[in-house]
Amino acid sequence: MKKLLPFLALLFAAALQAGEITIVCTTDLHGRLRRLAPLGTAIRSAGADALRIDCGDTVQGTFESRFNRGRAMIDGLNALEYDFWIPGNHDFEFGFESLRELTSRFRGRVLAADWSWRGIAFPEWALVEHGSFRVAIIGLTDPRMPKRVLPGTGMQFRHPYTALTRVMPEIRRAAPDLIVLAWHNGLYSSIGGMAQFLKEFPEIDLVLGGHSHETHPGKRLGRAYYVQPPCHGEGAALIHVRFDDSNRKLLRIESEIRKPDFRHPDPAVQTAVGPALREAERARERVVARTTPPLGLPEKAQPCGELGRIGAAALRRVAGTDVGYFQLAPLGGEKIRQVTAGELFRLLPYENRVCTIELSRREFLAFAAETFEAWKKRKWSVPAWSGVKITAAAPGVAADKLPERLTLALTDFVLSGSRTLRPLLEEPERAWHILPLLEREAVEQELSTQFQRGESHQ
Repeated sequence: MKKLLPFLALLFAAALQAGEITIVCTTDLHGRLRRLAPLGTAIRSAGADALRIDCGDTVQGTFESRFNRGRAMIDGLNALEYDFWIPGNHDFEFGFESLRELTSRFRGRVLAADWSWRGIAFPEWALVEHGSFRVAIIGLTDPRMPKRVLPGTGMQFRHPYTALTRVMPEIRRAAPDLIVLAWHNGLYSSIGGMAQFLKEFPEIDLVLGGHSHETHPGKRLGRAYYVQPPCHGEGAALIHVRFDDSNRKLLRIESEIRKPDFRHPDPAVQTAVGPALREAERARERVVARTTPPLGLPEKAQPCGELGRIGAAALRRVAGTDVGYFQLAPLGGEKIRQVTAGELFRLLPYENRVCTIELSRREFLAFAAETFEAWKKRKWSVPAWSGVKITAAAPGVAADKLPERLTLALTDFVLSGSRTLRPLLEEPERAWHILPLLEREAVEQELSTQFQRGESHQ
């Protein structure tokens, strides 16, 4: 026992000298309003003094959140007293005016070191006094955002390297005790591996990641420590940062994942989001169309299935174009007899806008070949056409009775991501337009036209 006393005394002295900062992080909640109250209990378990950060893709992803355009999710973050929000790529989907409303509604601080909109810029980073320690927090969104947004929207994006190079001198002058990078980005992305990227910024101590829907409870990336919480509200990351009070030196970073507590949901969150949930539940049951015979949903090996043809015809009709192109995820080949508003959202969960573009015959065939190549390679999207018959023909595709010039209807998601069409948008004489209509709204119109619409079960 006598031999243990000096050792215990040293441990006691070290405990007295050590200071701690706790950070709670969530990411990729994707509109899970029903998960937010149970998750709130885990978040509050970190203590009232913990810094609370959400790393984006927060508001899009469920019918409940889409019904109120993300406002209820922000109300939930406010009820949990989040300090920072870093919007992700899907948080832009409701439109930039809606995003501006959401950022104004958020009571904490929005950080955006790499983007601005029509001259409206958010703080690139923030310095937080946490007890006797100073924490610098930088916010970055998805590095692929420049490829996700069409020209002319007023959005300006900086490369992550450019953004960090710009803010780091100012952060160094502030001499924080801890530098945190909150980034809607995973370990591997369009910029390559994050570990390699971080070598250019050795001052960063902690990275809070997201976007890839992976879970990393905590790992080293060179000098930095990396944490990525679970997606869809399945957990929150609690990070404990320890310092030596005598010299303010960072001692260690530890982290864990806390799961939602469904037995004890957070009452403040329930109060904040309850009305929106009840209102959305009533709206979910609205009947869009009764599909007789039953509507077949696509399988992976079924290009241009029934729903795909309806979608392509819908885009072509509302846009008044020669050809319509539509794609959707494979849905297992099931058949549905009635389409409600909730079911339609399940089929088309993204806020894709209808667009048109004028193409030459050669340009159109190049785009058609691109779509079939992508389908054969990944099988994650099922292509469908209206107004033209496309057939595979080595080395590309063929189309019957195609004019030398035509107009194509498609979504902004496809248009912005196409390697064939995206470069054409920069041509001054190129005719292309964004319609004030979502693909979901166009498909609803087409379904209600093709099938009987009603308000009671058959």
